[in-house]
Amino acid sequence: MEGLHLSTATRLGVLSLGLGIIGWQCNEKGNLTQFELHPDFAMELIASEPQVFDPVDLEFDHHGDAYVLQMPGYPRGEDQSSIIKLIDADADGIYESSQIFATDLMQASSILPYQDGFLVAAPPDLLFLKDNDGDGLADERRAIMSGFTDANLQHNFNGLTYGIDHWIYLANGGNGGSAYWSDRADSILRIGASDFKIDLDKHRFELVGRSSGGFELAMDDWGHFFGTHNMYHIRNIVFPSYYIGDFPLNPRDLLIDISDHEEKGLGRIYPIGEQETRVNHPEQSGYFSGACGITHYGGSLFPPEFQGNIFVNDVVLNLVHRDIVGKNGSVFSASRGRQGVDFLASPDRSFRPVNSTVGPDGALYIVDMYRKVIEHPEWIPDELEVNMDIDAGKDKGRIYRIRPTGAELMSAGLSEVSTEKLVDLLSHESQWHRMTAQRLLLQYRDPATAEILKKAWNADQPARTQMHLLYTLNALGEDIGQQLLGALKRQEDAKLQEHLLMLSEIYIGSNDDILNEVLAMSQSSDPRIKMQVALTLSTLPERRQREFEDQFITALINISEDGGLDDRFVATALSIAARYLPITFLKTLRSRNSFTDSKYFHHLVELIASGVARSENQNQQLALVKEFAQRQSDKKLILNIVMAYANASIEVLEPSAKSSWKSILNQLENTGDLELTAACWELRNSLKIPAGPNAKMLIAEAQNRLRTGQVPADEVVSLTKLLAHGDPALISDDLINLVDAKQPIEVQQVAINILDGFRDTTLVAKLIDSWPGLAPATRRRVTDMLIYDPGNHDLLFNSLENGILNIAEFNFDLERRRRLLNSKDESTANRAKKLFSDAGVVKRQDAIDAMREVIDDQGNPDRGLKVFRAQCASCHKFGNVGVNVGPDLSEISRKSKETLLHDILDPNAGADPEFINHIVETENGSVISGILSNETDATITLIMMGGEEKTVSKSQIKSLQSTGLSLMPEGLEGVISKGEMADLLAFLQRPIL
Repeated sequence: MEGLHLSTATRLGVLSLGLGIIGWQCNEKGNLTQFELHPDFAMELIASEPQVFDPVDLEFDHHGDAYVLQMPGYPRGEDQSSIIKLIDADADGIYESSQIFATDLMQASSILPYQDGFLVAAPPDLLFLKDNDGDGLADERRAIMSGFTDANLQHNFNGLTYGIDHWIYLANGGNGGSAYWSDRADSILRIGASDFKIDLDKHRFELVGRSSGGFELAMDDWGHFFGTHNMYHIRNIVFPSYYIGDFPLNPRDLLIDISDHEEKGLGRIYPIGEQETRVNHPEQSGYFSGACGITHYGGSLFPPEFQGNIFVNDVVLNLVHRDIVGKNGSVFSASRGRQGVDFLASPDRSFRPVNSTVGPDGALYIVDMYRKVIEHPEWIPDELEVNMDIDAGKDKGRIYRIRPTGAELMSAGLSEVSTEKLVDLLSHESQWHRMTAQRLLLQYRDPATAEILKKAWNADQPARTQMHLLYTLNALGEDIGQQLLGALKRQEDAKLQEHLLMLSEIYIGSNDDILNEVLAMSQSSDPRIKMQVALTLSTLPERRQREFEDQFITALINISEDGGLDDRFVATALSIAARYLPITFLKTLRSRNSFTDSKYFHHLVELIASGVARSENQNQQLALVKEFAQRQSDKKLILNIVMAYANASIEVLEPSAKSSWKSILNQLENTGDLELTAACWELRNSLKIPAGPNAKMLIAEAQNRLRTGQVPADEVVSLTKLLAHGDPALISDDLINLVDAKQPIEVQQVAINILDGFRDTTLVAKLIDSWPGLAPATRRRVTDMLIYDPGNHDLLFNSLENGILNIAEFNFDLERRRRLLNSKDESTANRAKKLFSDAGVVKRQDAIDAMREVIDDQGNPDRGLKVFRAQCASCHKFGNVGVNVGPDLSEISRKSKETLLHDILDPNAGADPEFINHIVETENGSVISGILSNETDATITLIMMGGEEKTVSKSQIKSLQSTGLSLMPEGLEGVISKGEMADLLAFLQRPIL
């Protein structure tokens, strides 16, 4: 699994990795004592090689028979996928043999029981397979859809899931494609980066929302979907794309990470195997980097506290993580199941839990692909790959069953499939039973089904059962208006209300009674219901919104109250709902001053203005600005509107409209407000309206005021933004001077963004000259300019080759290195190869090689503590020992000995910019050296060796210089013997209890 761009550089060099070295021996199958499992559970090996190999998916048909999708083609694609049926001849719960169901399935990645056969995600096709003659082999094979991209195998579309609404949901995986029905090639869905769903009955498909891009989807008991992808172990699409329509909202903004236990964007997990050197991102050791196989537990066998939990596997670190899902306003949150330990972990580095599922018996099944190397070769440095056996384990695979200790398994499969029985099963505690029953009811379509469902509805049913009844009736084509109306009036459980609102969208365009009930639900205090009411109302045609305008606006105001505008996604939903009546809604909101202080009021204004800007309704665009341009108290509001218009790049074609725009912009600029003036100038550029007569004078005034250094902090940013509209030749030096650590952080960012837009290498050269005085965040931005703009590559290499810049500060992770190593420009590639390889940045290879033998020594951690106290504790903390100047090493045990050795002996090969040493000289002549630990607009704080902190006012700084080096010295091999190094490594790898 590939990693993502992080802020710590890779320092691998050419390593003798423990990953896939030729000669690998697999662990004995059936040895379960090595696993560490939650103490209340037991684990069984229920299938393994030779009857199963390379498993990536496991599904149970309605009889309870287990089918496994095998993918021997990963990672290179030489062999095709196949499906086998597992056979338990003696009914002891262990599968002794298997039978081929289908072969030659390209690089299929997912299967789903459907219509007594299987849907198969096998790019470029979505296949349907069925055994019609009963011999166990699929004899029917047809492509239902085609056009899915088959590129990198780990990014194939996957996650086939039967939804509560009778649609089939799929995860994008990352390859995307232009999908079409095989019998209607003219109807194309461009998937892009979105997950999607298909209605096989009516040949419909829709985008669901921005994809997590990973392997598998999890659907909870109420139809909410969760995704995963490598580092981002649990994500949720807040609401589907169809609500957005043509509204200018980026679906990416609706894909959120819901974990509450991240550390700097990484989810800490707890592997128990021997630490191995990461082949690309060593900083991800001990954190999610191979998250996949996300699964919702909806069985009824586990204890109550496990119901609704989400399980996420990490194939890189050989474990299964458990999250408890809760609410966080209008969205979800995910909390760690147990602190400091995961649900399941193995020391066997070939244990690769790629997937999991919940069986009809209520157990959790773990699908173990069992590979020595799971990283895709694309993400393995070339010189390391030659020493790996990428194919080790291709003839192996294991499937495990987990259940509470002593618990008896539920019966597997459905013994009876009569319509009455299937309707009864919609109330079953097990999600598998409910979803299978619903699917079969819609497959068989017994003429009596609708009446039996309605009879069940009239009985006193739990909220979840009501949801299944309504969706099943709706999928049968029945009118559910009366049932909806009654349920809406009863103000049911909030989880059911959400679905009642979504189903109401079928009717509110014509049914006044249902619409009135939806409007009444706007008074709910539940943030998620507030959001859904707004989304449901957003589906009303403009005609209906105007017909019910007073009630509609009142409903939007109700949603805004009681903290509605303190919730980001409630505010977002309101902006979509108000797309046809934006001015009326904003006027009403503004009239109630209490809303303007809400956390997301201005976010709402920006979104509404963006919608108006892209509506191409020039009268409405002008009217919105004029409405709020008159009162000084509306300054922030009108600023939001003008900036939204400028960012939307609106165009004015009619001369009369252009004249009106010129007039209103002059009016706004004449207020003398610098920030508003800068925004108006941005909008002028978009509208192609020349700047006013005072523009040059204002820019010159801004330059002069900034040069004095006496400008109030709240005006510096606005003055800097005005400079963006000046002549680059006249303002560039002023901008360079603003990219200074003594300036507020936002000023530095604004100035450097303006400079970057000029695309002038002479200005970049001046930034390099200023490098020692740049703040860490600013230096990161400059490194981006140097690496990602080919026009700056000569400057980059000249500076590195001549020692002007230190390679340690460039965060040269694998992706950044390859940007240069794989450049089409031969000179760039050759110069890059002289600085680093595909495997990493190494500056002190001789020192590392001379000490490498200690990696194989066991070492004594107690003696290592003494070495740590003597050599490391003045800057590093490990548990209760030492001080925090450099990185806290309390959890460093997650790293391999090899990585630790590199960190110790080659500290400047890729030091985290956060821990680069800085020297400050103050106006009174004091000199302070240390790590820059905090920066505000007014002060900086340094931590000096020994742990003492010193805060300095920016107004008292004469100079701030980066040394470009870690505070940690090179040459420790001269003061630490090999025996002491072995002891130190043993100490650092000893977990703190």
